[in-house]
Amino acid sequence: MLLDLLFLPVLFFIGIITSYEDLKEGKIKNKWIVFGLSWALTIYCLLLILALILKRFSLNFSIISPFYIFKVLINSSIAFISGYLLWYFNLWSAGDAKLFFVFSLLLPLKYYWKSTLPYFYSFTLLINTFVLALSFLLIQNLLSLRKLILSFLKSTNLETVKKSFTQHFKKNYIEYLKEGGSFLLIFTIFQLIWSEFGNLTAEKKGPLVFLLFLIILRKMLKLIFKNIWLLILITLIFLGIFLFLNNFKQNFFYNVLFSLKTSIFYTFLFFIFSSLLSGEEEKKHPFAIWLFGGVLITIFLKGSFLSLI
Repeated sequence: MLLDLLFLPVLFFIGIITSYEDLKEGKIKNKWIVFGLSWALTIYCLLLILALILKRFSLNFSIISPFYIFKVLINSSIAFISGYLLWYFNLWSAGDAKLFFVFSLLLPLKYYWKSTLPYFYSFTLLINTFVLALSFLLIQNLLSLRKLILSFLKSTNLETVKKSFTQHFKKNYIEYLKEGGSFLLIFTIFQLIWSEFGNLTAEKKGPLVFLLFLIILRKMLKLIFKNIWLLILITLIFLGIFLFLNNFKQNFFYNVLFSLKTSIFYTFLFFIFSSLLSGEEEKKHPFAIWLFGGVLITIFLKGSFLSLI
């Protein structure tokens, strides 16, 4: 309760004002980042000093444990690195990365009790933010696509459409096969790891989390896996490792077939979402709104969207 009183009003203030300014001016001002960071570090330092004083005088009264502050610092450090990497790969702006870092400091850890990853509690906030943003873009693009298709069908002969589609596919089918095969292999490897080692996340929603982040990072992955032979080599190495670990057990081949089957489904979903989201993501969107929306959802659910599935 004390942490809520100390941090949530500041969190809401920064969330509202940065969302408004990002919407109106297209940027997040550094003064709000500095304010949030200064407030969080000052409060945690004071709480830590108070906790150590109480412990020194053997008073049976605890406001906050030093271990809690240590967990906050670990979480925020990982959030800082993650935010930097997302900025480095051009997935959001530097202001968004800094705002995510500040939110990770200001949001009490109790709101992550259904956390997806140990130590990186703000991964839940990241999931909620991107699910919210991608859902909006998906709905927006579906509505635009519906209008475009209706307009196109009214003004174009169906035979012409069929011919155009066939020509396009013949011209690009090798590229589609390479890309589709690459992501199919990625999903299959992940499914095998998941079936072998199981509990990779607290929510047991690993494949869905993996799908979400493949969609987010797909541009980067296309560059990494442009060399199909590299991907095939990695796949063969993984299969060799799994064969060795399983001592050529009979159920291993069943797991491979099952993983391949489910991977086809996830690859299909991946390409549907990627196609619908392409283009719209290139436009400038006020991401501070999605980050603050992600905070509100995390507080309400005390976990991620995936905990509802």
